[in-house]
Amino acid sequence: MCRASSGTRSRSSKATCTRFTRLRAAAHHDLLCIDELGYRELDRHGAGLLFQVLTERVERNSVDIASNESLGGWTESFTGPRLCAALVDRLTFDGTLIEIGTDSYRLAGTRARAEHIEAS
Repeated sequence: MCRASSGTRSRSSKATCTRFTRLRAAAHHDLLCIDELGYRELDRHGAGLLFQVLTERVERNSVDIASNESLGGWTESFTGPRLCAALVDRLTFDGTLIEIGTDSYRLAGTRARAEHIEAS
C-alpha cells in the first residue's frame, strides 16, 4: 500500500500511508500514550490500524490511555461493537484500569477558579 510511487497515489491514499507509517513506528516504543481515546469517531480504516498497533504491542510494550469516556461509551467511537470489544480486550488483558472520576481535571480546575472568584 505505501510502496507505490508518490505520483500514482491519491491524496487520501498518501494520508493513509502517512498514518500507517506513524502507527507502525508507535508500535515499537516502550510506552505508547494515547490521550482522549473515544473523543472522536474513528473510521473503519483508522480503527483497524489502531487495533493492529495494539495487537502488536500486547504483552511486549506498555500502553497508557486517557479518556473521559467510559469503556462502554467507546462503542460510539469505533465502527462497531465487535471491534470495540476486541480493542478493550487487548487493552485490559493483564493490565490495570484506573478510574479517577467522572469530571476532567480541566473542568474541576475551571470550577475551582470560578468558585474562588465568586468568593472574592
